[in-house]
Amino acid sequence: MKLNYRVIGYGTLSPYRDGRQAMNSIAQVSFFMDENFQGKGLGSMLLQHMIDDCPRVEIKALIAILLDVNKPSVRLLRKFGFEKWGHLKGIIAFEDKTCGQLIYGKKLTRRQL
Repeated sequence: MKLNYRVIGYGTLSPYRDGRQAMNSIAQVSFFMDENFQGKGLGSMLLQHMIDDCPRVEIKALIAILLDVNKPSVRLLRKFGFEKWGHLKGIIAFEDKTCGQLIYGKKLTRRQL
């Protein structure tokens, strides 16, 4: 996403466990929004666009991997029906503290495909 030629956010769909044929229909979703533009609905627009693009690239499930201290991203994922599929507690050394890693997932419905 750009505003006046400035990147304010981005989103990616990337292969999950690339090279594993059984996982070809799963993508990892990643996104970032400049903190000055959070809470304005832009992250929702971005995530919705990525979900809407899944049928074109034959993705049937999405996985998001994020830090457990990232509450805004957790709220956004939950808003779009992602569920917590895993929590690896206390395994990340981040900014002089320890936090965990969350795994959120969403199986896409026929309507979304």
